[in-house]
Amino acid sequence: MISISGKHWSEKKIDKNLVEKLAQKENFSQILSKLIISRKFDEEEIYSINNEIEIINVFKLNNDFQRSLDLVFNSIKEKKMVCILGDYDVDGSCSTALLIKFFKSINHPFFFYIPDREKGID
Repeated sequence: MISISGKHWSEKKIDKNLVEKLAQKENFSQILSKLIISRKFDEEEIYSINNEIEIINVFKLNNDFQRSLDLVFNSIKEKKMVCILGDYDVDGSCSTALLIKFFKSINHPFFFYIPDREKGID
């Protein structure tokens, strides 16, 4: 098979018996079973596909986290401008984007600032 960019692709050789065994055991499709086998999923990853995973809020008892929630909640309630101080790394820019989307969705005034990686905060 050739991709749009002209690269040659070939399907990985996978033990068909393992694929069939997994498909029957977990009631997965052939393609999903192939992906799981080829990516070498462990038991926990396989279990998580069809089962709910309990998400634990590790910040639930953190006083600083609770104070920050109160600050944001009160700012929204009192219609105060919110500043989102973001970060330039992947999780910082993603969380900044999520907060921007949230404040836009509730039509709340905000601005954001992401400092320059080299210079820091101006």
